[in-house]
Amino acid sequence: MRTPPGEGQPAPVDQIYVNLEAVKVLDISVGEAYARLLEEKANLEVQIETEQKRREQIEAQQANNLFQAEQEATVALTREKGLTAASLEAANRDSAIRAIEGRYWRENAELFELRKRELMVQMLQSGNIYFIDPNTDLTLLLDQMTGLDNQARQIIPVEPSAPQQAEEPAPVVEAAPVEPTAAPVAP
Repeated sequence: MRTPPGEGQPAPVDQIYVNLEAVKVLDISVGEAYARLLEEKANLEVQIETEQKRREQIEAQQANNLFQAEQEATVALTREKGLTAASLEAANRDSAIRAIEGRYWRENAELFELRKRELMVQMLQSGNIYFIDPNTDLTLLLDQMTGLDNQARQIIPVEPSAPQQAEEPAPVVEAAPVEPTAAPVAP
């Protein structure tokens, strides 16, 4: 019935009329390939929904972590500001006390002498007293006296390896007498 229509005549398919009055379908089933495709589509949709929910949970967790970190930083900053303010107040009070003591010592010579004697007693109770020329470099002496890791910092004198020619002695210059100073040393 696929013949082309003639001139002025309709196609043979257009000439056939079929009217269906009642249709009864028996034993309809889905093909295996179509069932597999539907199953894969359903699985993919479930995976997509699961991944979207997981992504939303991760985003919510990240937002919660960020908020918590901001709150902790705010608390730490507030705590640090409080500690700084307390330290500043303590330093201001200590400074005021020292200023008052200094004023008392300046105004009262007897009180100043008493304080000097108190400090001398503390110095004598602390242990050894060394009288050192004020022009002396104290780095090595103080390093030796600290007692920290003395074995690792022992001073080893260097001996000359070859005898050198006799040098002219330096001229002797008398120095002005220097007042000794006392430095307290902890045992």
